[in-house]
Amino acid sequence: MPYPTSNPAAKHDLVGPSHQDEGDDTLPTSESIVEAIEARRSSAPPASNISKISTVYTYADAPSNPKPLSRSLEIIGYADVALSLIRKFTDDGPLSSHMSKCTVGVKRADRPDIRAVLRDHDMANSDSLAELAVRMREGQLAAIVAADHVGRFGILRPMEDEYGGGAGSSTGGYTKHDYALDLYVGDFTDIKNMLAGTATSAASSIPAVTTNSLSSGAADNGLWKPPGGNDDGGAEDAGGSGELWKPPGADDGDTSGEFFASSTADDFAASSTTSW
Repeated sequence: MPYPTSNPAAKHDLVGPSHQDEGDDTLPTSESIVEAIEARRSSAPPASNISKISTVYTYADAPSNPKPLSRSLEIIGYADVALSLIRKFTDDGPLSSHMSKCTVGVKRADRPDIRAVLRDHDMANSDSLAELAVRMREGQLAAIVAADHVGRFGILRPMEDEYGGGAGSSTGGYTKHDYALDLYVGDFTDIKNMLAGTATSAASSIPAVTTNSLSSGAADNGLWKPPGGNDDGGAEDAGGSGELWKPPGADDGDTSGEFFASSTADDFAASSTTSW
């Protein structure tokens, strides 16, 4: 999504750790992201770890139903963009349709002529967001935004510029794409439920076979019977000989057999990858 050219619709404070160093703000797994969002919903933010990063603006593409986004957008941690949760719900992933995408931005300060007319306060505010955007792009990170009072959480990602995602210019300055971030917004409960569904193992749907169901004299419980088997009859009905059934080609002298079973599970990988 390009740097916005329309007029801002609302102003917000982007707060939280700025991720200047590796530390407690790193969320290493998709599970830890979900846990961090849930923990923040039930507690106040830690004062020692919260500071204002920048005053940012949202535009006409920001969600407004059931209410506009919160005045404060709180980053609760940073996560690797390779995590399953990030990949599935952003970058046109398989579940990205469940997230709405919008832009947060600040005044551009990427050209000398623009910087010459900006007030010092505005320039510092803009460069603060640009510094965060560059750090996130270079570190391949996404910022996780806490759920708001209506249950929406967010994922912030840096924009990719026209040169394929370079972090600033060759002279060490910023590009216009460093002065805005892509924000993905979704309902936390819905996203969490979808993630839980993808983690369900296919093997869990296979009914367990208990020892009692295989014991001598036990009811068949719907288990497979050989051709000719009768619900009321015994081995005599299967062939009249009273002997146990054998598969075609089996050696009569060999009464041993092996049963091979396999199952696969599409486990949800929460490796190094469900607002407001």
